[in-house]
Amino acid sequence: MSNLNGGKYGFTGLFPLSGDANHQGLRRVLRQMDRHPRGSPLSAVPIIHMARLVIIDDLPFQGEPARLDRLKSSYLLFVCDFDGDDPDQLVDALADHAQEITTQVWSHCRGFPRVSPGQDRVGRRHLCEYFKRCQVETNLLLADQADATLPQILTALMWKRQLTDFVESHQGADPVRLQQDFQTLWQALAAQDAPEPGSL
Repeated sequence: MSNLNGGKYGFTGLFPLSGDANHQGLRRVLRQMDRHPRGSPLSAVPIIHMARLVIIDDLPFQGEPARLDRLKSSYLLFVCDFDGDDPDQLVDALADHAQEITTQVWSHCRGFPRVSPGQDRVGRRHLCEYFKRCQVETNLLLADQADATLPQILTALMWKRQLTDFVESHQGADPVRLQQDFQTLWQALAAQDAPEPGSL
């Protein structure tokens, strides 16, 4: 397997960190992401299914007979599954929909070309090249619904929730009423737009 599985791309990147040894500024930014009303500011990026950000300070020592290995740098690990087939799509979506948090996070990394509002094509190309330089090949990308887009998955989750509520509220209902109410529910579901990421 590789970075691709169906319509999903799995991006893994190791970005060398700059700044103080404990990276307190970056740690603050990452902790504040949890306080976002939708779970993460990255929920504004319409192609991202899952994203993880981890600071890797050093390698753990496994004990004898293993050798003690040291890193030359601390790293920011960024793992992300998104709808697409190229990291350029991810970088463009981050710059378009999450420019502020992208700058706040990656400005702690060495060599990061800052994201500017309305960035020109040359600036975008530098940003894409930076992400590709720090990319690590994904060897095993697992996706339970490899060809389903983010809006399709969110719609399915919304329908499942509403159908569960319907079943719970219609226990023992008259069959005629049950059928009428189900038809009404079905028409309402078909007319609804996909929910926003982080809203369920």
